[in-house]
Amino acid sequence: MAVFGRALMKKEFMLDSSKTFLNQGSYGNAPRRVIECRTGYIRMMEESPDDYFRWKNEDFWLSMVQTVAEFIGSDPQNVVFVQNTTTGINAVIRSLNFEKGDGILINSWTYGNVKNICAYAADTRHVDLYYVDIPFPLKSVDQILTAYEEKLSKHQNIKLAIVDYISSMPPALMPVKEMIALCRKYDTLVLIDGAHTPGQLPLHLDQLGADFYAGNLHKWAFAPRGSAVLWIRPEFHHTIFPVVTSYYDKEVVYKNFFYQGTGDNSTYYSTAEALKFYQEIGGYDKISEYCSKLALDAANLLVKKWKTSLYPMPDNMLPPFMRLIRMPDHKWFPTFKTSADDRKNFCRDNMSLMKTVWERFQIQSVFISIHGQSWCRISASVYNEIEDYEKLADAILTLLDEEK
Repeated sequence: MAVFGRALMKKEFMLDSSKTFLNQGSYGNAPRRVIECRTGYIRMMEESPDDYFRWKNEDFWLSMVQTVAEFIGSDPQNVVFVQNTTTGINAVIRSLNFEKGDGILINSWTYGNVKNICAYAADTRHVDLYYVDIPFPLKSVDQILTAYEEKLSKHQNIKLAIVDYISSMPPALMPVKEMIALCRKYDTLVLIDGAHTPGQLPLHLDQLGADFYAGNLHKWAFAPRGSAVLWIRPEFHHTIFPVVTSYYDKEVVYKNFFYQGTGDNSTYYSTAEALKFYQEIGGYDKISEYCSKLALDAANLLVKKWKTSLYPMPDNMLPPFMRLIRMPDHKWFPTFKTSADDRKNFCRDNMSLMKTVWERFQIQSVFISIHGQSWCRISASVYNEIEDYEKLADAILTLLDEEK
């Protein structure tokens, strides 16, 4: 079992150890050995392209699907690789047979790209788009479930609900099993946006009860960027197809996703090495024990130093490895006036502050505005330690002191 923190960063990762990275939740980071594994596949492909594409490529795909399926609790036949969660969600929405007047249900916390996919479907396929507005402050899980039941009972034309497992902004562990049960009650299909789940929580997708699930492997499972999975319930194997049609087979679902011309699948084929690394450093139990405690301690440190608070939500919705902390009141951290139904501007990046903190202090974190207030989202990964968050706290206080 590995020692976590900076020692692990220097030993296993290609990250510049003179800088501070607190944003595993956006782009992830693969260990050096995983990148080297990927490079090996690229070298093999370039040394003998015909041999690779004609006789080896499909065997690699099937082998890696087997490995990943075990990690996410699924029969391999239900799993295909996709570039990212957004690609997987696109495939489902573009494949489903929506009729005019059918509805899609999302919520105010739904990831921006997913909102865009649904808006596109509303414009081009004449479906109705419905939102559940999640209350602020959120006091209980029941508020979410009640809001969903009200929307589903009122609009029984809703064909598909997109439900986050762990939302991005604000980061929150959603009551996914209860939400699936509600959708089942109203004969609504369920697509799980699981972008942040693999590696952060154990998964048993065949038992989850959803119809579709898309999740990234590059965030918390240490695979290279451009590596994600789409899980498809067996009865939909013959109806879900990739966004790009290169091969067409209505009988074997994986072939349509595998045969994408001369695509570089080396990111997918490195997932076995990534999951091997995941297990070698302690597996879910040890990783979760370290990162969950670090996220908690880091959030408490920032709240104390900044004299602010966490995003208001029930404790049982706090995600394992991420937190959202209110920024101090200051011109560096602007507020925006938004109405309750201004869903397009619900969340805004503060790119100026992110760039300033990076360029001046060499710290990468995420600063955003939600509900017109400024917040900081932190991630806790195996290469982080509490001193990283002390640097972040002090950097923000330095900016505040300079403007007094």
